[in-house]
Amino acid sequence: MTTLLAEAADAQAWAISAPRQGKAIQVSTATYKEKTAALLLTPRSELGSVTTPWPPNVFRGTGQEERQTITFEITPELYEQCQRLESAILEKAREVIPNADALWHSAIKPAGSHPATLKAKIHMSGSRRCRFVDENDQPIDPPTEWRGRPVLPIVAVRGLYIQKTMVGLMLDVVALMVGSGAAQEAEYDFGA
Repeated sequence: MTTLLAEAADAQAWAISAPRQGKAIQVSTATYKEKTAALLLTPRSELGSVTTPWPPNVFRGTGQEERQTITFEITPELYEQCQRLESAILEKAREVIPNADALWHSAIKPAGSHPATLKAKIHMSGSRRCRFVDENDQPIDPPTEWRGRPVLPIVAVRGLYIQKTMVGLMLDVVALMVGSGAAQEAEYDFGA
């Protein structure tokens, strides 16, 4: 079930399971209306309001890793919607993770000298590979040029990761509509 991000901030619709030990960390499953949430960040008509500032990557990685981090530049409105979503999930997480507030590590960063961002994971290969499509829903290969690329992601909220020093959302991009060309670059005036 794909839901628009703007509609998913109702804390009562979310449920967080008790933590369980994963391969390397503890995890809690998050469900929205009793199912795994697949969130469409914006309506299809707003393709271009979300862009990628750089290619998916792994810190100190080779670029060939199956699962990588992807960063999206988001609008101030999307940032607020993401904040409401995190608040709703954090409200439920407090019931099963006693120190969730103190350890919370947000997936979003506010605008400053750069636009606001949302970070998630994306499978670039393997059995859970993200589905890439063009504006006509036709399957495509991942882009070779990511900088400024307009995209429309569908993000699955898998749950929460729980470590000694942090708790945060596990967000996986499961499908990505890739727009043609790069977004319009901002013009900067350095004075004369």
